[in-house]
Amino acid sequence: MAEKHIGQTNGAFTVHYPCGRLTLCLEAFFPVTQKKARQLFRLMRENSEETEVQELLAYLHGRAERLPPESARTAERCRKNAALLSKITGVSLKDGDAFGLSLGN
Repeated sequence: MAEKHIGQTNGAFTVHYPCGRLTLCLEAFFPVTQKKARQLFRLMRENSEETEVQELLAYLHGRAERLPPESARTAERCRKNAALLSKITGVSLKDGDAFGLSLGN
């Protein structure tokens, strides 16, 4: 199960899996290349709950929206990461959940 340690100071997201855990600093990790995202999202598909995936989706969409216009390329990468997460996990963002969830928005 994924464990979230989201706060003003660290913004970390931890995924626990059978042989260990992976802790990510969301602001530093995302957006990421599709290759690295694919590896992480496959791990999440097997070890995270749907609500945790939805929270990460909301974070990615929210981050894309918060970026200034001159960061359009970075925002597009965030959107592509979110689309890949949905495709791999089969989880989509619930209506109205694009903003305001606890993942550092």
